[in-house]
Amino acid sequence: MAKLPLIILAFILPSVYSVNKIGSPIIIVDPNNPSGSLSFPPISFSSSSASSSSKQPSSSISSSSSNNTYSDYISTAGIYGPYHVGDEDFSVSFNYRLNISNQSIKERLRLLDGNNEVVHAETKAIKEYANNSLNNVSFNVPISSFFTEKGLTIKFEILKSSGNYILKGHEAKFYPPKHQYVNYQTLKQNPYVSQNLGFYADGTSLKGIYETIDFREIGDYLDVDYYYRLSLKNVKFRYESLFPLEYKNINLRFNDKENLFPYVNHDLHNDINLPLVLENKQGAVSFAFKDKFYVNKRTLQISETYQVGYALTSDFYLPINGKKIFNDKNLFIDIEDLGADKMSTTIAVKYDVSKSLMGLCHDAEHCLVGGTK
Repeated sequence: MAKLPLIILAFILPSVYSVNKIGSPIIIVDPNNPSGSLSFPPISFSSSSASSSSKQPSSSISSSSSNNTYSDYISTAGIYGPYHVGDEDFSVSFNYRLNISNQSIKERLRLLDGNNEVVHAETKAIKEYANNSLNNVSFNVPISSFFTEKGLTIKFEILKSSGNYILKGHEAKFYPPKHQYVNYQTLKQNPYVSQNLGFYADGTSLKGIYETIDFREIGDYLDVDYYYRLSLKNVKFRYESLFPLEYKNINLRFNDKENLFPYVNHDLHNDINLPLVLENKQGAVSFAFKDKFYVNKRTLQISETYQVGYALTSDFYLPINGKKIFNDKNLFIDIEDLGADKMSTTIAVKYDVSKSLMGLCHDAEHCLVGGTK
């Protein structure tokens, strides 16, 4: 294919944005409490009875109105978790409304271990309950004594004042983070879905909170654009959870036995490790370089420290004559403790010079030349 000359219009050095976290505290409102003195999740007016745990957290809850009666209602003032084995005890607070006759009741919290055996129970003193009234109760949760890798089930129950007859009950099971390494090829095939790592009540029931990490959109190659910037735009994934997206370390790693980057630190195996950060935009997560570099505008030689004649940049450049040497290079993105479940993996990608349609005239299908008018 004949090479097509174009005019260089500008030399662009864009900035890197900092990471945005999702999973901020839930804003909860009770439409049947207009005074604003209490704030709870929206109330659903469909009928409700004793409910089992639900793995799927809901980001939006529908509600409708009723002229005469309210539905049963339960909420927490936010989300609980994730918790680790050995964590300190915590307090959980429930707000509830019951569509039952006026009567004496007891409030109870029970914890069940991984074998479904009751390991802890706390019952409050008998109280008089008025139908459809809004109540609040708090319990201590002694997870330091009972939380194991097998998880813990939390049960909140309203009992009749005499005996152990359960009028209403809600439960959810949660587990500690796995802290496991997952093969990247496995993640390319199916999304990573954790167990429940916490819980919350959304107005209708107690629900478990889990996370989904989907790597299936990640491409097999990294791009180098016509400014010779190593682009990470093909490396992106999706993250969905009520928990914020967190991680311990992320590095881009590749071997530089050719010494294309003499001003960048190498380890004993001639590997270069470049720290990365995540940019999270409504669950669409991309990568960016954490540190700034210095670049020679004439040769595009990159440096981690200031050199005379070099300009500060947020991008990582290939030297002009190094594009073909870099061809088919294996690159790795090492991820440590990603998400609430602390999953680790290594993403493997390549750079293919044949995919470059734009560049300088000696190594691209289309080239850029300077010109003046």
